[in-house]
Amino acid sequence: MEYTHTLQTPTAEGKEFLATLAPKDYERHLLAQKMLGSSYFVEKTPQFKAWKQKKQTEATTLKSPLPAAK
Repeated sequence: MEYTHTLQTPTAEGKEFLATLAPKDYERHLLAQKMLGSSYFVEKTPQFKAWKQKKQTEATTLKSPLPAAK
């Protein structure tokens, strides 16, 4: 019996993150996906977590009201 890896499909947010990657970083993603197979989740990578934190910080900053002018 031959074992084959099944690749995990990234979430919509994971796809959004992958679209922001530079070509070299995307190549690294593909290599990790190939090597780790079904145990690789883009949403668990440090790069994704940092990107998500930055995205949330920017959204919070945009939602906060501007200080009143004196």
